Amino acid sequence: MPNSAPIPSVGDSAILKLRATQTAKDFIDSCQTDPKPHRVVIGAAVAGADLVHPSVLIVQRSAEERSYPNEWEIPGGHVDPGETVVEAVQREVFEETALDVTEVVSEFEGFHYWSTKYEGDESNDKQDT
Repeated sequence: MPNSAPIPSVGDSAILKLRATQTAKDFIDSCQTDPKPHRVVIGAAVAGADLVHPSVLIVQRSAEERSYPNEWEIPGGHVDPGETVVEAVQREVFEETALDVTEVVSEFEGFHYWSTKYEGDESNDKQDT
């Protein structure tokens, strides 16, 4: 991420203001689920400003990816433990597209899912949020 990129502005909602200040660790600690998630993963819907011809940016995963190679998805990834959700959105979008996020206007409803990550011949089931 370029050093000159300021933290994006967020909308007026209380939840967006929280996401701009709450770290991934704080979020996980506050979760009431059992078991608690082991990490936070974000996706960023990058929308065009043209409301007549609406669009959303999707990116194609590398053919070398172990999980879902060549699949199309919205930019995203994990939130580092000391990073806020808004900072992660900014970092992940820049890493995957070279676009600077200047404003976060809304948040999608969160969800939990299980995934299997293969390391060598072993698999590790983890819950993400």
